[in-house]
Amino acid sequence: MRLQDLIHVKNNKLEELYSDWEKSKGELIAGNDNPQILKDLKSQTLKLMELKKISRNKGLTLLAQLNM
Repeated sequence: MRLQDLIHVKNNKLEELYSDWEKSKGELIAGNDNPQILKDLKSQTLKLMELKKISRNKGLTLLAQLNM
């Protein structure tokens, strides 16, 4: 596989993760407090913070709100 193809695959996975994060966040805001959604949102938030797709401040604020 060429380097450009690997970068494209990585970018698609990152965009998919970000899209899933936005979807989970939207479901939570809409009132769906399913424990699996909370768990997924926390996990996705940590991954996105690690990949620097979302700011550390934004991620930590969201995680703090989820733990209340």
